[in-house]
Amino acid sequence: MPVLAIPRCAADHIFEPFFTAKEGGTGLGLAIARSIVDRHHGELYLEQNKPDHIVFTVSLPSINKEVIVQSHSYTESRHG
Repeated sequence: MPVLAIPRCAADHIFEPFFTAKEGGTGLGLAIARSIVDRHHGELYLEQNKPDHIVFTVSLPSINKEVIVQSHSYTESRHG
């Protein structure tokens, strides 16, 4: 069965909580995914929306090693 493109009227709402165009769907998957990406200062978006070719893209900022080490040390001392 071919995958159809997401209708334009639905594509404008796919990241909203509880919006679904699928039978039996909860409408939470993409909303949760976007929330996680947002908390990491990134972006999640529908890049391509064609029949049999639907592409979502996640873009996250890079972080240098010094920031990771400092963050890790802070977490250990706070909970340790």
